[in-house]
Amino acid sequence: MAKPFLAQVIQEVTIEIVTADGGSGKIVLDQTLGPGNDTVQITTDLFSKGILAQNDTQAFIRMRGGNGEWNLLNGNLALNTSQLLELGSGNLEQNMVTVNNSVVLNPANANYNEFNNTSVGGLNVVSRVNLFPDAGGTSIQSIILSPGNPNPDGRQLWWQNIGVTSLTFVNLSGAGTIGGLILCPNSADFVIRPGGGMGMMFDESSNLWFVRVA
Repeated sequence: MAKPFLAQVIQEVTIEIVTADGGSGKIVLDQTLGPGNDTVQITTDLFSKGILAQNDTQAFIRMRGGNGEWNLLNGNLALNTSQLLELGSGNLEQNMVTVNNSVVLNPANANYNEFNNTSVGGLNVVSRVNLFPDAGGTSIQSIILSPGNPNPDGRQLWWQNIGVTSLTFVNLSGAGTIGGLILCPNSADFVIRPGGGMGMMFDESSNLWFVRVA
């Protein structure tokens, strides 16, 4: 009986691992490729045949040291995750951002002392809110994405008034919830007219939403 593969030590200048069916997928280990080349290569060139790295749901797949690059040419990079964290002191450069996770509220109530994910489902995970105000207009005093949890630092929300009356964000409202109050330009209530929109970002250090785009 052959010994398990993991018990073997294979030492060659170049090691190439391929399957017996003649497919294009392979793993190549080559220390002689020199600087700027890839010492370990995992490749496949068959249409719709991907490469899978999978582990336990509670564990991490780690890449450490040096630089990282995703060079996808004309391909797409899709991230399906409940939370995406960018940690570190480096700069993140993007040449295009497309945000397609949105929610529609039609119609809205006249007033929300606390606008949250019970006011409109999914508020805690979306980035865009298309809101049709009440017939007499809608006022929002504070925003708590998920009641009982703090708003995450740096979280952005884009608001669009898709109705025919005004949408008003009240500046530092006394009727709102601490931790979800809104700081508006010139310390005045911020009004979005029909067809208009604006963006805001939550700032953890001040515990406020900052109106960022007018």
